[in-house]
Amino acid sequence: MNLQRRISRVQKNTRCRDCAVKDHSALKNCPAECLEIISSSKKVIGYLKGRRIVMEGTVSSYIYFVKSGKIKIYSSDEKGREMIIRFAKSGDVIGFEDVEKNSEYTLSAMAIDDTVLCCMDYNAFHQLIRHYPELSLGLLKYYKEELQNAIIKSTKLARLNVPGKVAYALLIMQQAYGSDEKDNTLNLTLSRKDIANLAFTTKEQVSKTFSAFRQQGIIKITGNKQITLVNTDALHSLAQM
Repeated sequence: MNLQRRISRVQKNTRCRDCAVKDHSALKNCPAECLEIISSSKKVIGYLKGRRIVMEGTVSSYIYFVKSGKIKIYSSDEKGREMIIRFAKSGDVIGFEDVEKNSEYTLSAMAIDDTVLCCMDYNAFHQLIRHYPELSLGLLKYYKEELQNAIIKSTKLARLNVPGKVAYALLIMQQAYGSDEKDNTLNLTLSRKDIANLAFTTKEQVSKTFSAFRQQGIIKITGNKQITLVNTDALHSLAQM
């Protein structure tokens, strides 16, 4: 289904209380009244693969809820080098790491697949948080878990060697978007550079490690850059998981 048709389907069903994504999002326990306000205030927008959604350092304008698609959340240093912090999927929240009005986005977000988002004005959303503690608590729990995951990831990568870092990155990709039930081919395709940014290493090291993994029968890579995890036990061992 193309992106425009996906957007149209979401627009036809604009009520958040009827959205299946709600049940595994920060909105899960929101009262009906709060959900109705969000439904009447939100916009549905689409981003093609490769389009940036949020840019760190710019003033916060919207909060985004992921309806469908795949998104990388990343930070860039002064030289423009990226570090991928996490991935976002259906039910996740983008652009609400800070709690002050007129604050700046602290991270960037880019669609790595065609993506549909529901967005709401940042300041209007703040008003809802003050009136509905269930919403505030839902966001608090969501970002607490994301912070814990980020700490675990950075701590793990700091003590792994390069093969371990690359193995860990592959397992993160699998955890984020899954893999084919038949042959364990990852549902996410990334460039060597993006995998390096996820593993906190270099593109050259990723390519070198992939060659070794292929020779050892740990992974298989097809011409369209799809990665099949042949020996997940070996990956878990290298990643110390």
